[in-house]
Amino acid sequence: MTTSLRAKILVASASLSVLAAATWLVADANEESHTHPKGVGIPRKIALPTDDAQLPERILERGVLRVGTDLSYAPMEFVRDGRAVGLDIDIAKALGRKLGIEVDFVDSGFATLVPAVDSGAIDLAVSSMTDTRKRQKKVDFVDYLAIGTSILTRRGNPHHLTSLDDLCGKTITLLPGTDAHDVADKTQKAKCESPIKVLPRTKEPYALALVHADRAAAYLTDLPAARYKARTSGDGKDFEVIGKQAETHPWGIAVHKDEPRLRDAVAGALDVIIANGEYGRILAKWGAEQGAVKHAVINGG
Repeated sequence: MTTSLRAKILVASASLSVLAAATWLVADANEESHTHPKGVGIPRKIALPTDDAQLPERILERGVLRVGTDLSYAPMEFVRDGRAVGLDIDIAKALGRKLGIEVDFVDSGFATLVPAVDSGAIDLAVSSMTDTRKRQKKVDFVDYLAIGTSILTRRGNPHHLTSLDDLCGKTITLLPGTDAHDVADKTQKAKCESPIKVLPRTKEPYALALVHADRAAAYLTDLPAARYKARTSGDGKDFEVIGKQAETHPWGIAVHKDEPRLRDAVAGALDVIIANGEYGRILAKWGAEQGAVKHAVINGG
């Protein structure tokens, strides 16, 4: 795997303005809600002046938008046949086309992405990242999805799971530092007399192996990942998703806090691809329609 996988994006226009100001508005001018239930953040309902929609000079001079991502998390971002693919990859490419800039994907460990944005090593991080108040101390977010945690278990549901409540007294697995940890902790405190035993694993294949071997009753993970594994592992015969997603949170594109021009350009480009239908087609391609938002929101976590 190379450290940098480049997506060459051809642009038809030499103009680097994303679109005329009037086209920044979403299709339904009366729509005020964001699918994130908190309804906070700054909704992108105001037209941006065309001049302000341009990218920062340093990025224009470089000619490339550097996007950091952890290429180990299918179906969001992963490597297939030596190329970066996935929902987040498609979103980043679509934004690049609207911004009129080539996109360079930099494969980085997830924990390094916020520091890399903060230091200026990358321009954006697009990598299934939850927008949280803690992370907002370091970076700004343009929220583009609303995703929750799901239960993945062995096909046939041998432990008879129907919801998170059924995890009490069971052994589960998850990836450390993810939203699944918070979901498990909240379930334990609110619902369980018998403790939930957690076997954290640093990589998803290790977590899946525990469930497949019946050493863990379930793997808690984000909805898109759970659906993808249920559909693809063992030709769909290994796993199944149980119940509805829980604890929905906004996922955001991380931008340096001192780059409002870049942040607003990305938010405007996101509004455009939502309005023209490209965003919906990307989500449908990867089975993540439930995570759709109505428009970009800044720092909605």
